[in-house]
Amino acid sequence: MTSAVFTTTTSSHNTPARVMIVDDSKTMRHFLNRALSDPNVVIVGEACNGCEAVDFLRDHEIDVIILDILMPIMDGVEAIPKLISIDPNVQIIIASTLTTRNAEISFRCLDAGAADYLLKPSMEENFLDFRDSLLKKVKIFAQNKKIKQSVATKKAESLYAARTQAVAERKWSLRPEPKIKPYILAFGCSTGGPQALMTVLKDIKGMFDQPIIVTQHMPPTFTTAFAEHLEKATGCPTFEGKDGMPLDRGSIYIAPGDFHMVVAKESHKIFLKLLKTPPENFCRPAVDPMFRSVAELYRDRVLGIILTGIGQDGLSGAQEIVKNGGHIIAQDEETSVVWGMPGAVTTASLCSAVEPLDKIQSLLKKYATGFGQ
Repeated sequence: MTSAVFTTTTSSHNTPARVMIVDDSKTMRHFLNRALSDPNVVIVGEACNGCEAVDFLRDHEIDVIILDILMPIMDGVEAIPKLISIDPNVQIIIASTLTTRNAEISFRCLDAGAADYLLKPSMEENFLDFRDSLLKKVKIFAQNKKIKQSVATKKAESLYAARTQAVAERKWSLRPEPKIKPYILAFGCSTGGPQALMTVLKDIKGMFDQPIIVTQHMPPTFTTAFAEHLEKATGCPTFEGKDGMPLDRGSIYIAPGDFHMVVAKESHKIFLKLLKTPPENFCRPAVDPMFRSVAELYRDRVLGIILTGIGQDGLSGAQEIVKNGGHIIAQDEETSVVWGMPGAVTTASLCSAVEPLDKIQSLLKKYATGFGQ
């Protein structure tokens, strides 16, 4: 087999993110090389398909793999478990074009262990915007790889001591826990959010009688596929939000790509509104408009949940929720892919709880069903 792989000499002591690009398109490989031109990133290798990528990873230290999903010989879906079996800590970013089929495959890849997805740029997309987004993801996930490796080499008691010290030294405080039952659960998340939502909401059918609304930073087409994917995981009716759609108890509503999703009330009926107002925090959909709307409508009967994500979207909306008597919980730093969004609400002392991802569902059950009113 003729290999399309090349190597660049690197040292294990170098700090740059070590990246492999895997794509059967020479044009796309060249484009990604150009986009990743940065002093803190080194392209260690390239491959034309999953088989070449697997062979290359056996002999090289890689932090981040940018992996095309549709390739000859071995596609991305088949390659992911093989790559992870070689290096359980390697961070895989799926590269996909914006189609319904590719969206569905991307979520299968996330289930298989990919860390995140990346939309290949269209001809109209601004190169600098794409480059900034790609570099940010690569640097974050390269750091995550190093953290995972470090954690794996430490003793459990050392980790416990470090966590205890971190909590003791924190410069933020927790607000009181809820004392009344919320009427709505509102989730906000971004990078790492699809997997986090799957963990928190898995098999919740019959657990909550509140409507659940979700803003996950995600493009059009992907939100349609994500709603279908989440319905299978949760067992609950799950919908991509539509303008005028009423909110039913026990159902989940996903903000559609390129629209802010808010709640509104008219003649005693509560329903969704989709807005094409300008992006907030560089995002549409954004969490802040959704949070502001539930704060205004539900007042102290709101439970907002902020999971992993880049930036601070949700912070100003969370302030409105708390000001009106509602409550916020956040994912902790250790289990977040990126502690940007949850870190922003935590360090602003807006949260009633800050917990690891695997504890949040039981906490939701306590807050959302543990009250008699």
